[in-house]
Amino acid sequence: MYGDEAVTAVLKEIQSLQLPNFNGALCRDKRAEGVTGEYIVVIHLPFVYDTEIENAVINVNVHVPKLTNNEIPSKRLSQLWHPIAEDFKASEEKGQPYGKELDGAFFDFYSHSRPTLDNDDTYYINLQISVTFNNLL
Repeated sequence: MYGDEAVTAVLKEIQSLQLPNFNGALCRDKRAEGVTGEYIVVIHLPFVYDTEIENAVINVNVHVPKLTNNEIPSKRLSQLWHPIAEDFKASEEKGQPYGKELDGAFFDFYSHSRPTLDNDDTYYINLQISVTFNNLL
């Protein structure tokens, strides 16, 4: 699996989640020009191909405009990032002991950041999803 393939798989999966009241943009690699309001950016960190089984990381940045009083939109951020994290989280109960299987790789929720102010007046949460893939395919 290549990094761009992993980003495509994650974008498709997020789109299928039908996040509550989300009509923002889903962007690959960076915020698309002209995008305002809520948006999600998916990008991959370096994919290494040293051994047969490899691990890599996908970053999912969930952006929500800051509140009119300049405060963090914590509730709305949670409404968007929690379903993504839960969908990718490894779970025996969901039949995903190694995470979500997409396109022959396993995607597992790994971490999230605290809300951070971006230069476009949005706050974002950075989710990291680990990807485990067979490098022989």
